[in-house]
Amino acid sequence: TNEVVTTGQVIGIIAAESQALARKAAGMVKVEYETLPAILTIEEALAANSFIGEEAKIEDGDVDGAMSSSDQVIEGEFRIGGQEHFYLETNTCLVVPGENNEYTIHTSTQNPSKTSNFLAHVLGIPKNRVIRKMKRRG
Repeated sequence: TNEVVTTGQVIGIIAAESQALARKAAGMVKVEYETLPAILTIEEALAANSFIGEEAKIEDGDVDGAMSSSDQVIEGEFRIGGQEHFYLETNTCLVVPGENNEYTIHTSTQNPSKTSNFLAHVLGIPKNRVIRKMKRRG
């Protein structure tokens, strides 16, 4: 690509027969940057259609039909001042209902305790009814 969109983005690779040659070659690389408008808010990202990666969804069955036939649908928008809720890395979770009002949450978050606590709060169940599983963190 000819456009750098994030700090730390790889812009090239040098292959050499020695570390000294690689360092010499790296010193010969010239990069010119053009300052682009900063996208700092979710609204700016939406307006510019600027997203990191493709949208990921887990859907099974007739989602629209299930939503339209649900007794309760909660939707809306809320805003907070902290950036903690706009992570750049991909986060996802899958919640599986179990026996005795227990739920297992498979998550990729860096804060599994907070995620499982939120789930318990949203479902109105005790925290000890949420089993969390996470393969790796970070």
